[in-house]
Amino acid sequence: MSLDATHIRFALDHKEHLGAKDISEYLSGTVYPDSRYVSGIKREQTHSAVLEKKLQHSSDDFERGWFIHLLCDKVFNIARTQKYLRVFDGVSKESNIIEWWHRSSALKLVQDLHNVRFVDTEMFSTWLVSKKNPCNEPANSIEIHQKSIADMYANVSYTQITPENYRYLFAVRNIDELSIKTIIDYSQEFLKDTYIAGSQEELYAHAIKLAQEYL
Repeated sequence: MSLDATHIRFALDHKEHLGAKDISEYLSGTVYPDSRYVSGIKREQTHSAVLEKKLQHSSDDFERGWFIHLLCDKVFNIARTQKYLRVFDGVSKESNIIEWWHRSSALKLVQDLHNVRFVDTEMFSTWLVSKKNPCNEPANSIEIHQKSIADMYANVSYTQITPENYRYLFAVRNIDELSIKTIIDYSQEFLKDTYIAGSQEELYAHAIKLAQEYL
C-alpha cells in the first residue's frame, strides 16, 4: 500500500481521466481498500489483479476510486523498487518478508510526507464519508478507517508532520508496536538520506508515467 495522502494525490491527478464526478464517492473508494486493516478481511478481497481488471472500466465513482488505489499501489511498488534498489539490498519478499515490508513501508511514509503538501487535508473529513462496504465488512470499520485518516492529517500542518504522527494511523490499522517502531525508525533514517529525501517528486512523476501504460 501507499499511504493515504499519496493515494489521494494520485487519485485527484487521475480524476478527469477516469471521469469521476462525485468527489466524495471517488476518494472514499480510493482509501477504501486499506480499511481491511481495520475490518480484518483478507487482502485478496480488496486487492487483486482480478479486481483491478474488473473495476478499471466501472462507471461508479466509488469503484473508480478503488481501481485507482490498486493502480497506485502497483506503479509505486515498481517505481520504488527501481529507484531505491539499495534499500532492499540483501532483502527480498522471498528471503525475509517482514524486513522487506518494514523497509518498504518506511519508504511509503517518506513518500507520503512529500505528497501531503499537494492535497487539501482539511477536506478529508468532508470527502471521506461514503458508508459503502462492498465486502460486507462491519460498517463501523469503514467509518473508523475514514475518521482516522481525516483526524491524522487534519490535526497537523504539512510543514510540521513527522514520522511520529503516523504512529496513530498504524495503530488504528492494527499494526503491532514493534513493526510501527521499526517503520518509523527506518523512515527517519531515510529522511536523512539526501538522495531518498530529495527525489520524492521524481519518484511521483515516474509513477505517473508508469500509470499511463495501464490506462
